[in-house]
Amino acid sequence: MSKASEINYLMRTISVSGQRHFEEKTKDLNISRSQSRTLGYIQEHPGLNQTQLAEAFGMRPASISGSLKSLEKLKYIEKHALKGTQDRSKKIYITEAGKQASNKIIDVFNDTDNQSVSGLTDEEVDQLIALLSKSRIVSRLQKIS
Repeated sequence: MSKASEINYLMRTISVSGQRHFEEKTKDLNISRSQSRTLGYIQEHPGLNQTQLAEAFGMRPASISGSLKSLEKLKYIEKHALKGTQDRSKKIYITEAGKQASNKIIDVFNDTDNQSVSGLTDEEVDQLIALLSKSRIVSRLQKIS
């Protein structure tokens, strides 16, 4: 295996492990990672409509519709219509149950972050950040996807 392949393998392993950790710790919430991202954004930006939310994620309003329906069914969000508006114009707000779910998700992400660097010294963490930043791995991978 080449060194580049080994680096990519290790990065994929970290990513998959993080996803599995998230799924295991949040299975009681019945929420996907993308839905958790949407829920967190709604918590930070209450009162957006579907179109504004889709724009924030670089998506079409129809593409985010399913995620919103699932979050609404779970009672994590509520839509409030203004008189005479269409569904995509309804203002979206997080519910108390949604806030609790979002806070748990934040805790899970923080736990995942902490676990990913456990066993490393502060100096090693700084070196890892510097190496990944220098090689521009992240920006290259973002261009690929």
